[in-house]
Amino acid sequence: MLAQTRQAERDKAQSEADAQHRESLAKANRDLLESNTALTEQTRKLAEHVDTLTKEIHSRIVTA
Repeated sequence: MLAQTRQAERDKAQSEADAQHRESLAKANRDLLESNTALTEQTRKLAEHVDTLTKEIHSRIVTA
């Protein structure tokens, strides 16, 4: 009986550790997704700015 109790305690501890690990992975995944979203938005803004500058340079060269 004592061995069963110890095994049950080990199983419970392992289950809790697994749950904590899964939550840690989920949080890391959310953080990475947020970072990725922010970087994607920055990339979009920079691309728009490059496009604007390219058009401006082109218009100045063509009219010169």
